[in-house]
Amino acid sequence: MTSFELRARPYLPAPIAGEGGRPVIVIVGLTLEARIAFGENAIVVCHDKVRGLPDLLHAAVAAGCGGIISFGLAGGLAPEYRAGDWVIASGIIDRDQLIPTNPLWTSRLLELVPYATYAPILGVDEPLVHATCKSDFHALSLAVAADNESHVVARFARQHRLELAALRVIIDPAHRCVPSSVLAGLCSDGSTDIGAILRHLLRSPFQALDLLRLTTDYIVARNRLIEARRLLGTHFGRAWS
Repeated sequence: MTSFELRARPYLPAPIAGEGGRPVIVIVGLTLEARIAFGENAIVVCHDKVRGLPDLLHAAVAAGCGGIISFGLAGGLAPEYRAGDWVIASGIIDRDQLIPTNPLWTSRLLELVPYATYAPILGVDEPLVHATCKSDFHALSLAVAADNESHVVARFARQHRLELAALRVIIDPAHRCVPSSVLAGLCSDGSTDIGAILRHLLRSPFQALDLLRLTTDYIVARNRLIEARRLLGTHFGRAWS
């Protein structure tokens, strides 16, 4: 196996290219996403802004990886999208610039994942939690989804001339606000502290209904992410050297 999770296995095994091409780098934000992404011919890195990420990515490039993909869940920005909708990026918006994805790889993703939306994805440093904020970002960028990893992936891909792709699944629709209790339970290593969520919920019980709705959306989005991973197969759809 050539995959690893940053916290659980803090080293980079030498990738072994399987049939069809070199391994790809897969950037995720949550340990859940890392477990789904895990597989042969994929070096899975759980994004951590605090430490470790640059060294790991440089080591992956030195080991022979030729492509990098942002994979996981995302917040919805456009009002017509619902939890579980697949989005394959036409480009990644990083502040005021659009970094295009690789057309060959992206075309292959669109073939493998039917009914996916082909549109820009916005990369942001912090989660967009308020419906009005999501609407404003959609109006300014025309992106249909936002996450906290894709812009980091896009910068690295451009810097090292790597082929770039992104596939994300909507978890919270644009009209939904993300409860602060959920944010309280998100750890910097991508894991979730259920105890912290419950403690915050006890202090703010009015969030219970919003949390229940988000939990339902999460189950739908998780299942769709698992389905997308199955459809992509090895190399995440990038099956050339």
